[in-house]
Amino acid sequence: MASPWLALVGYALLVYVAAPRAEGHPRAAFRLSFATGLAVGVGAVVGAWPPSWRIGSGISGTLLAQNVLGLLACFVAYGVGLALDVARTRRAELSSYFEPVRVVEEP
Repeated sequence: MASPWLALVGYALLVYVAAPRAEGHPRAAFRLSFATGLAVGVGAVVGAWPPSWRIGSGISGTLLAQNVLGLLACFVAYGVGLALDVARTRRAELSSYFEPVRVVEEP
């Protein structure tokens, strides 16, 4: 029997590959943000989250830190990906301006 974690990771990879297929969707922004959130989640599950990064002194201080810092990291990753997507789109538009023009003469 397959582990539920394996099914969850498989579903996450499916979303990662299949979701940004719509035209005009910022692919790099989605993928960077998704990968960042996945990395924070996996880091939390395997125990790689530093205990000194707690927020508050309560029982859920580590979980709160993972959520808050993970959300901030995802926002930053989405912004970087959006900048990459905009640069790629502008580069494609600029290259179309400099395509050779074919002059058609009428007979």
